[in-house]
Amino acid sequence: MIKKLWSKWRKSLHHDSFKKIIASPKNTLYIFLFDVLFFLVIYYLNLFVKELSPTKIAENSIFIYLLPIILLLYGFLVIFVYSIFKYFILSFLSDMNNNQRKLRFDNRLLKFYGLNIVLFFSVFFFFGFLNLVTKAFINAEYLNKGLLILLVPISIIVYLLWNVAHILYLSRKIRDIFRLIFTKEIIKRALFVFLSSLIFFVFYLIIFYGISFALYGKVSQMSFTIILTIITYIAYYLIHFHNRVYLYMIINGKD
Repeated sequence: MIKKLWSKWRKSLHHDSFKKIIASPKNTLYIFLFDVLFFLVIYYLNLFVKELSPTKIAENSIFIYLLPIILLLYGFLVIFVYSIFKYFILSFLSDMNNNQRKLRFDNRLLKFYGLNIVLFFSVFFFFGFLNLVTKAFINAEYLNKGLLILLVPISIIVYLLWNVAHILYLSRKIRDIFRLIFTKEIIKRALFVFLSSLIFFVFYLIIFYGISFALYGKVSQMSFTIILTIITYIAYYLIHFHNRVYLYMIINGKD
């Protein structure tokens, strides 16, 4: 039974996705570096925005009226920066999969920016609506647990559909993406990645609690927290990295 499952897995795109990552060290490194660079850019952008503290705004009353516009412009700026970095990453993913189609950095980039604006605001309003509904129908005593139960699977689904939209953009027009993204075939393929994410998450929990048990009482509380935080960030990033490669392959192929 186990041997049969192992043999079937070795012939699957899930197995091939690991081989792609290992066989493409240059693109793997580029994707990692662009991820790091993106977070650094966002970090320093946030530091700049924090300079607009409530105290400084209070000193200049005109800022009170301009603040909503400034925050909206900041949101568009973050989406634009995200779009540039993600566009490069999609290019590396395409190259990793031996796709000869090169991404053009012209109006296609601007349209990709427009797609991300639509995605960001759609997700923002969706979760806002979900928050209102849960508050209206779930007792306050169980609200936090109820939200957690709902948000974990819904967030994974939104995350997958978001990335599917980006992958479809490589070969489709924007008007076709929102029609294709909810088709039975696309959802079926994305389900493989959803199940893969859950399996990886279970392995992460086993490792997390295993290390927690091994270190508890043997190191300081601060060291304990730092070690587990680092493990969590590494685990989540590795899952995310693999998902991007696997999702690209499964949307463009068959499993």
